[in-house]
Amino acid sequence: MYLTHYANVIVNVGVSVEKGDLIKINFSSEHLPLVRELTKEAYKNGAHYVSLDLQDPEIERNRVNYLAEDFLDEFPNTEVQNQLNYAKSGYSMITIKAPTFSNQRDESIERASILTKTKSMAMRPCQTYGMENHNKWYRKKFS
Repeated sequence: MYLTHYANVIVNVGVSVEKGDLIKINFSSEHLPLVRELTKEAYKNGAHYVSLDLQDPEIERNRVNYLAEDFLDEFPNTEVQNQLNYAKSGYSMITIKAPTFSNQRDESIERASILTKTKSMAMRPCQTYGMENHNKWYRKKFS
């Protein structure tokens, strides 16, 4: 029941979804029940399309632990262009995050740091575009 209320607030107050809006939801697998409510609420408000982007912590851990050393400092330009396409096409963004805790080895922490920095640098054009407020966005971080 409370997920319905969260979804209502996020869609109606946070993003103010209106008829014809394009919505992109970035989420982790544990948030799927909330995402279902968000999509329902968005479509009830007249959203034209809701796109979903699953970002699973276990898959990210696999990337950190097993990605070949020579790819650590590279981030695919196709991912950057994909995000820019969403933004420039008018998609409103909803991002749902929660902290993930794990007992990573020291070398995993170092690898994760390199990957995070590399992605952050590569995604700078997307961040700049987003901060210029071309689109509506909402970020909910659960602690």
